[in-house]
Amino acid sequence: MNGPGAWRSQGVAPKIVQLKPETHSVVNFYNRCKILDVNRLQKDIGPTESVVIKDESGHLVGFVLRNFCPDEALLQWATQVAKMQIPVRRNIRKEDTGKLVLMGYSAGSRSKTAFDWVRNITKKMSDEQKAASDMAGSVLFAVAWQLMKSQVPQEVIDDFNDFVKALGIRRMDKEAGGNGGKADVAPRDSGDGKVKVSIRGVEQGRGRLGLAVGEEEFEFDNVELAPPSGVVGQNYSSYTPGAPPAQMGCIVDHGKVTECQGFRLFSGERG
Repeated sequence: MNGPGAWRSQGVAPKIVQLKPETHSVVNFYNRCKILDVNRLQKDIGPTESVVIKDESGHLVGFVLRNFCPDEALLQWATQVAKMQIPVRRNIRKEDTGKLVLMGYSAGSRSKTAFDWVRNITKKMSDEQKAASDMAGSVLFAVAWQLMKSQVPQEVIDDFNDFVKALGIRRMDKEAGGNGGKADVAPRDSGDGKVKVSIRGVEQGRGRLGLAVGEEEFEFDNVELAPPSGVVGQNYSSYTPGAPPAQMGCIVDHGKVTECQGFRLFSGERG
């Protein structure tokens, strides 16, 4: 099975929201408790609504995706793999609430830059266990990348691809040792369960992706692998005092509609 169409959600296409240029400020921004001018609110995004937000010139401002992963079994698999990474890897944002761990490639420290596979496992593990953990993370991001390519605005996908191409860096292509690049990874939180994952035959950022979800095993040929690095987080939050966002992002809802009444969307200069 090939191509991003295999990963496409069958949900309703996001609506397009256009922002007016004159509503670009937030009152008392530098206080932790920000005062919002409600007269400048332009759109209430409901708890089940997906939207793409553009300015008057048609440039992408942001987007909200609901039900990003509609398959419950795949979502449980992804959650299981993510939970395996959190307790065994170093937190990259120790000053904030929760935990973020880096997966894939790293540019190294500021004092000693070097583009190489991240070495952030803090627990005592064998080389085979480390390789299996790296493989599980690589497959997790490869699956997420296929979902993104079928649902996220093309401008964002192009931004990632242009960045990788311009720098000539590798995609997240770590291969587990032994068994033809296939690894059986024992989840830390589920007794005798197994998460079977593999990335094989990697060439020019593409490879054969294999994973087992529930009782079924899947294999996809010629899959474009994820960009070189990403983070797995748990209960993470951070206060942003005034720095502008570095890149576009999204709010992802995993198909669980809670009691929240949606988001109050406004356009501001920062944050």
